Amino acid sequence: MALPRRQRLKSANIISQVFSTTRPLHDEGISLRVSIGQEPTTVFAVLVPKSASASAVQRNALRRRVTEALRIIVTAGRVAPQRRGVLVVRSAPQGNTALRKVLMSLLKKSGILEL
Repeated sequence: MALPRRQRLKSANIISQVFSTTRPLHDEGISLRVSIGQEPTTVFAVLVPKSASASAVQRNALRRRVTEALRIIVTAGRVAPQRRGVLVVRSAPQGNTALRKVLMSLLKKSGILEL
């Protein structure tokens, strides 16, 4: 299952604006950039560059794993409103629980997740 449509960041212009105005937080092959947005909810984009894997099938599988873990965290926790988050995944931990822990630590560091 994917992120709800209202929580997806799809605009290339907004993604490039987030990249140009923020500094990344890193943890185990995943970078997170966060900026303040005008959307009523927090929106996310998950990017997996070609440097992560030459195979599009593997990149899509990695993107789906990260998106699903992010969806579980966002629906279960309290998320700060009006944020734009861009996740760049170069590699990810093998297990789903390890992936969720990495994402939770990044979201807590950035101030998006308020537990």
